[in-house]
Amino acid sequence: MESHHVISSLLDIIAKMDKELGYIGPPENFSQENESSEIEILGYCEEHSTLTNFSYLDSSSRMITIKGVRVYMGSLFMSDPNFTLAIPQVIPTQFLALKASSSVLENISRDNIISSYVKVTSPAGIPYDQNYKDDNISDELRISLENYAISKSSSITIVDGPVIPGPNLTFLSEEYKSAFEKLINDRVNYFPTLIGVVKRLDMSYKLSKVKEFNQIIKKFSKIRPPDTKAIEIISQKGEDPFITPILKENWGSLVRYMVYVKVRNSVFRVESTNLDILCKGVNTTIDRSGVRGIPDFIEIADRISKRLSASIFILSFILGSKIGVSYDDWGKFWEASEEIREHDI
Repeated sequence: MESHHVISSLLDIIAKMDKELGYIGPPENFSQENESSEIEILGYCEEHSTLTNFSYLDSSSRMITIKGVRVYMGSLFMSDPNFTLAIPQVIPTQFLALKASSSVLENISRDNIISSYVKVTSPAGIPYDQNYKDDNISDELRISLENYAISKSSSITIVDGPVIPGPNLTFLSEEYKSAFEKLINDRVNYFPTLIGVVKRLDMSYKLSKVKEFNQIIKKFSKIRPPDTKAIEIISQKGEDPFITPILKENWGSLVRYMVYVKVRNSVFRVESTNLDILCKGVNTTIDRSGVRGIPDFIEIADRISKRLSASIFILSFILGSKIGVSYDDWGKFWEASEEIREHDI
């Protein structure tokens, strides 16, 4: 059988089983995002106006290995009613992070100029040495940049991602848990003017925690589905856009309010700790939905932040290749170069 026939037959089987069984992905192990055990319905949005002025932002990160030292680079783009912020910038901002031996980290930390641009410890003060997880360094770098930008915003800010940042703290060891707790605490004062748009819902299982929704979901799926599939099930009437009621989630001492939105084939969650601005945020995301259904301003921030990080990577690769980069980074270099070319078209 030729390869295209094999793939076509496989997809036919997947589509057939999806209709028969509901969700057919691997059963949930644990969710990667912060989740509570109780979510309740408050009712539908009654506010029909949109936000007149707001900031929006997104961040991106990449990594290159030079002489065994892992250099993480972060970028960010924010459009504010009064200004535009792009990181990296001339003003000292820690947009780089280093994972290296203790002697290298100590040497960098003693350089007053370079250390104002380069992180060598976690937000909790733990060195980024050989024992620290790579993914956490990238996440911590991006969230730190987002917190910096949020602190500069002059209005309500819509961030591409959750309002309460980071993974599920329950599954983290103390060193990583303390880092994300610090990042969350740094953001707390800005929660009243913050809205999040969460696009990646494949590892989110909040909707099946809503009793009223779960009664419907169980009729169509034997396995607890992620939110992307759950929305598919509960929106079978074909409404476009489809909007859930406001959901209330208790998260420690914080409360998060959420609305799920399905526009065409795209599903995202709009969330805030401030109920007074949530529905205006929901209306704004629908009003500004692009061809794919995702809000156009979110796609703009995503595209520019990725282009910025691609540019930093290319620069780092060109300079780093003179002293030695890893084999894998050659592939990353061509990918980053292609991203830049695509955006130039």
